[in-house]
Amino acid sequence: MIDRALVEACYRGILGREPENEAVAQERLDHIDRLEDLIAELFASDEFVSRLPQSIGQNYSYGPAQIDVDVPRAKLDQLFERHRLQWRALGETEPFWSVLTHDEFKTANLTNVSVDAFYATGKLHADFVDLFAQRNRTPVARGTCLELGCGVGRVTKHLAERFDKILAIDISEGNLQQCRKMAAHFGIKNIEFILMQSPAEAADLPSIDFFYSAIVLQHNSPPVQKFILDCILSKLKPGGAFYFQTQTYTPGYRFDIDEYLASPPNQMDMHCLPMHEIFRLVENHCLSLRETLMDLWTGRYGSHTFFGILKSLPPPSRHIWPSWTRFLIHRRLATLARDGRRPQRKRPSA
Repeated sequence: MIDRALVEACYRGILGREPENEAVAQERLDHIDRLEDLIAELFASDEFVSRLPQSIGQNYSYGPAQIDVDVPRAKLDQLFERHRLQWRALGETEPFWSVLTHDEFKTANLTNVSVDAFYATGKLHADFVDLFAQRNRTPVARGTCLELGCGVGRVTKHLAERFDKILAIDISEGNLQQCRKMAAHFGIKNIEFILMQSPAEAADLPSIDFFYSAIVLQHNSPPVQKFILDCILSKLKPGGAFYFQTQTYTPGYRFDIDEYLASPPNQMDMHCLPMHEIFRLVENHCLSLRETLMDLWTGRYGSHTFFGILKSLPPPSRHIWPSWTRFLIHRRLATLARDGRRPQRKRPSA
């Protein structure tokens, strides 16, 4: 069954607006029972379809843009610190609005009803895990799920019902405090809260069974996005899976690191990580990409969702294990390359 909050969330995510009026929202509730049917109906609407040809036609032949992605570690730390301070301020002043930028979720406008509606919208995102898994015939284990950018726990609440354990990660202490309050309010015991204060901490995260992130990564600059994705994807166990979203293209977007660091901070940044950089990360970690789908979570052309797995280890076989040995070596070398290290050769004994 669907409820009013899910109807409104689908309208925002797919059509970029609220339902026209109460009667339209109620009609959806009266005639549609399944979430996938509601999504299919909105995707098939004339309003949605009419927006696609123009956007696709305008952007199909875009040329290469200057986007700095690989930067020295010192500048990576500078970028991360800028994002951290930005989100610390938002977490202290507008934690709910920083997640869903609608006036009803501003601190001055919050009520018990609007907070309940806010958390109900997270079910839509959590349900997409199993929807993508079913559509791609790719089972997703329960196990440990790492949620990057948990915010105030909008999706965390529902992921905690789906997985055995949640590693809820954020760079804003204010947001994490709200997430802790949410868990305590609903009596949720299987969430571990992690405040990430530097990029290096991403490399020290434990192994996981699932990686989840939505409407989070694009608020980080391309170098930070790439580094954190590189670290987290390396933590997937064999048989583990991932579902994450980010902006891969925006018309006219460019990123020069020196210009960016010299510019005054914004209240909230929006960045892109080119799709070919994501594909290279997937390839470097020997992951199997099962689906890449354009979405409207940012309300802009160029946002995509990525879903895939790290295939399970095969049963022992003298014919199969050599290829998996090469895989493990390849993955280890990719990790060393990311960290700027090289494997040390042992000197032959005299």
